[in-house]
Amino acid sequence: MYFCNPGASANAARIALEVLMDEWGVPKDDNGKTLTLHQRLQRLPPAYSGLEELLLAVKWLGNDGSHGGNLTKDDVNTLYDILEVALHEAYDKKKDTVLAKARAINQTRVKKP
Repeated sequence: MYFCNPGASANAARIALEVLMDEWGVPKDDNGKTLTLHQRLQRLPPAYSGLEELLLAVKWLGNDGSHGGNLTKDDVNTLYDILEVALHEAYDKKKDTVLAKARAINQTRVKKP
């Protein structure tokens, strides 16, 4: 879709955000009232709350794609870059694992009095 219809690509990314909200347990409704994606993004679980700004930008670009906005491939590339960083932050635990290993090494090297 990217090469022939950048807007459709952006729309697909927006749909992916809806799926992420489901995956992360963000409710679709509140007392029977359907929540918008924007409202769902404002209810991110604490583990993902630092991603709101990134995901909101993806939502805006996705909305442009959904509603016939005049998106360019550069716009979609930006959307993909933002989404990549957000997903990396949400799912890549390598940093935490490496940090834990570094701490363990440092603790074993501490000179004992």
